[in-house]
Amino acid sequence: MGLVLTIPIILFVGVLTRVYLGKQLLRAGDWLLSQIPVGNAVYKGLKQLLQTLFGQESAKYSRVVLVEFPSKNQYAIAFVTGESTEMPEAMADDHFIRVYIPTAPNPTSGYLLMVKE
Repeated sequence: MGLVLTIPIILFVGVLTRVYLGKQLLRAGDWLLSQIPVGNAVYKGLKQLLQTLFGQESAKYSRVVLVEFPSKNQYAIAFVTGESTEMPEAMADDHFIRVYIPTAPNPTSGYLLMVKE
């Protein structure tokens, strides 16, 4: 019975978000949740994490590389976040990329490094 009710509700909410009224309701709900004193930090962190993983910006993290980190002959999995265009003159001939290495147990904290491609 719960599944029968859940699917139409999800479809209805999806249709509402496609139209102007739905976007306004979501914006108001977003503002309301951000006003809760304790829940504010949790909500903002969760929202940012979900937007990073599933939003349009998630394409930034679509390339995975293996980098030598934290020391020589040790490697870690990293996500490419972009290319470094502005470098000091001494390193101008090398091509660097920015990578993010998540840490355990909280993958939202980690290291942002510039490594040679």
